[in-house]
Amino acid sequence: MAPRTTKRRPPTRSKSWIPVALIVAILGGGYVVADIYDVAPGPLTLSEPWPDPEPFPAADLPSASPQVVLAPDPDAPVPGDDEVTEFVSEFADDPHVGPDPGILISDAETGRTIAELNAETPKVPASTTKLLTAIAALDAAGATYRFATSVVEGTDSDPEGITLVGSGDLTLDPGAGKPDQAIGRGGIATLAAQVADALAEQGRTKVTDIAVSEDLWEGPRMAPRWDEQELNEGWTIRMTPLALNLAKIDGQLARSSEPARDVAEALADGLAEHGIEVTGEIRFAPTPESAPTLGTVESAPLAELAEYMLVYSDNVLAESLGRLVAVESGYPASFEGAGEAIAARLADLDVATEGLKLADASGLSSVNKISPRTLVDAMNVITADHPDLLATVRGLPIAGLEGTLRNRMNDTAAAGVVTAKTGSLRTTATIAGQVHTADGRLLHVAVMTHDWDGSLDQARMGIDRLLVALAGCGCSP
Repeated sequence: MAPRTTKRRPPTRSKSWIPVALIVAILGGGYVVADIYDVAPGPLTLSEPWPDPEPFPAADLPSASPQVVLAPDPDAPVPGDDEVTEFVSEFADDPHVGPDPGILISDAETGRTIAELNAETPKVPASTTKLLTAIAALDAAGATYRFATSVVEGTDSDPEGITLVGSGDLTLDPGAGKPDQAIGRGGIATLAAQVADALAEQGRTKVTDIAVSEDLWEGPRMAPRWDEQELNEGWTIRMTPLALNLAKIDGQLARSSEPARDVAEALADGLAEHGIEVTGEIRFAPTPESAPTLGTVESAPLAELAEYMLVYSDNVLAESLGRLVAVESGYPASFEGAGEAIAARLADLDVATEGLKLADASGLSSVNKISPRTLVDAMNVITADHPDLLATVRGLPIAGLEGTLRNRMNDTAAAGVVTAKTGSLRTTATIAGQVHTADGRLLHVAVMTHDWDGSLDQARMGIDRLLVALAGCGCSP
C-alpha cells in the first residue's frame, strides 16, 4: 500500500500586509538615517575613513643564552662579621625555628667563615641531601653520562625469550622518547622497534617470556624510616632500576607500585605494533650471561638529570643517582652502599664529612645526618675548584622564580639572587645554597632547623627572613 500523504493547503494572503509594509519602510528609513550619522552600525557614514593602523611594534627580545651561574666578585665588599652575626642571633631567637638551629655563612671567594652557629653539629638534612648526591654523581660518572636501558636475547632459562635489563633509568618514556626533555629521553617504543628489527633479521615473529632484570640494584627497596605514607603521597616508590616517567601516574598522588612491570608491558605493546607476538608472560629474572644485545636507548645526560632532580626535588630520581655513585665507585648498589659511596666521593673532594650519615640519597629518611659545615664545604668545592660540577649550581632553584623556591621570598631583596636547595620533613626545615648580596658579594649559606614551636611554614618564613636580610645586605664593615 502506498504511503499516505498529507494534502497541502494553498497559502493564504494576510489581510494586514499594508500596515506591516509601511511599518517596515518607516523603520528601515529611520535606520538608514541613523547609520549615516553613525548612531547605528552599518556601512554608511558622513565621517572621514579611519586611517590604516600602524604596524604593531616588534618586541626586541634578547637572544637565548645558557643560564649564568652567580660567581664570586673578588672586588665586592665582604659583609661584616658583626653585622651578619647579628642577623644570625635574631634568627636563633625566633622560637619558630626550634632549639639549637645550625647555621654557617661563608664567603664564596675565599671560603672564610663569616658567621656560624652549631655549624659542626650533624642534623637531619631533609632534601638538602640531594645537593651532596648531585655532586657525588657528577664526580663519579661525569656530566655527559647517560643511563642505557637494553633488551638482550634470551632469558635465564629460555633462549626464545628476551630480557629487559634495568640500569637505573627511571625517566623512560612509553613512546618514542622526548629528545628535548630531561625526563623521557629514552623511548620504549623506540627500543621495541630496535628489538623487532633485530628479531626480524633472524626471521622471528614471536618471543616467549619477557624477563625483567633488576639485579643491578640490591638490598631493601625501602630506606629506613620510609613508610606507607610516603608511598601513598607519591614521595617515593619501592626502588627498582626501571620506571616510566619517574613512576608517576596522571591524576593521582601515589606513583606506580610496579614500575618495572610497567616498562615491560610498554615494551610488549611496542613489539606487538611491529608484528612481534609475546606468547609467554612478564616475569623477573637475572640477566643471562653473554647474551647478544637486541636494542638500547639512553637517558638524558647526567647533568640534565641532576639539574631536574634539584629543581623539582624528586626523591625517586635522587635515589637512582645515588645508586649510580655506588656502581661507579665499586660499592654495593643499595641504600647503604650509595650512602657510603657518596661520603667517600665527598671526602675525596676535601669536603668535611665528620658525622655524615646517609640512609638514603634523597633526604626522605629522617635517619640522615649532615652538618652545616658539610653543606657549605660542598658549595665551596663546586664553585672554587671543580667547574665540572657546576651543573649542581645550575640546578639550584631560584628564589621567587622556580622549583621549590618559586613561591618563597617573592618581591623581596632575595628574589632572583638566592639560589638554594630546600629541605622539608614533618619536623625539619633546611636550606643550602648561594646568596648574592646587594654589594655584589657571593655567600654560601646552610641553615638547618628542627623541632620548632610552631609549623613548617613558620620555620620556612624564619629561614627566608634570614636570607632576605643577607641578600639586602649593604653591610660591609
